[in-house]
Amino acid sequence: MGSPVRLLGAVTTATASAIGRHGTICYTRRAVLGLQQQRRPLLTGSYAEGPTEPPLLTQTIPQHFSSVVSEYGDRTAVISRSQGEGGRLTYRELDEKSNVLARGLQERGVKKGDRVAVSLGNCWEFAVLTYSIFKLGAVLVPLNPAFNSTQVISALSHLEASHLIIGARHI
Repeated sequence: MGSPVRLLGAVTTATASAIGRHGTICYTRRAVLGLQQQRRPLLTGSYAEGPTEPPLLTQTIPQHFSSVVSEYGDRTAVISRSQGEGGRLTYRELDEKSNVLARGLQERGVKKGDRVAVSLGNCWEFAVLTYSIFKLGAVLVPLNPAFNSTQVISALSHLEASHLIIGARHI
């Protein structure tokens, strides 16, 4: 583990210290405020720089996805190697499955603007769920599938998610 100076870059050694055998970094409030001030131009500057033409996307994600399905419907859209041969979906299959799931989510009360927390891991179902949520106008809030129950509860309260979708193997 390097020195606090190398690890913290612009933060001075007076505002941070290495604690314990493992070199855990402890930030003081002053250091955190300093980092936030340094990061602010990075967060806002990216929007003002670079070419503005052509626009990246002139449609909503569901509209764009619909045009992709129309053009490339029979092509493979998703490959989940961990799920074997059953882990492949064409664009058309992805669209059909996401439409069915969107209707099911809507019946369960998911609506435009809702935050839907999802903990599934890498599988084709995550892709289907992503487009289902987008089609409803809801907000996808991905959660780390390695979270324990305490972390999931904390994330849900912090993120103000109205719904939680969690894979059976994560329960």
